Amino acid sequence: MRRYPERTRTRQRFVLTGVESSGTTSGENVRISCFVEDESGLLVVWGTQGGDVRHVQALWAHGFPATVECDWIAPDEPLARRFGHRFWIYEADHFEIIS
Repeated sequence: MRRYPERTRTRQRFVLTGVESSGTTSGENVRISCFVEDESGLLVVWGTQGGDVRHVQALWAHGFPATVECDWIAPDEPLARRFGHRFWIYEADHFEIIS
């Protein structure tokens, strides 16, 4: 199931340089918040605990830095302001580790 299907996705390549934080949010969301080379704000990869966490697991297995190509959406504005999120990627979105 695609989250936020009404939002426009943008396909882009990023160099992820490291992890700002990771964990489980209240509820079932698993996330890894990454620093992005030459960008302000964080790229957050989301998964569902007990469900699909393949993108999060792939990043941990690969390590950092990592070049990825993914489809992202803009985060909710309150979370962007509070946590510095800039790009959100969900489990049903395109996500590929290039190198």
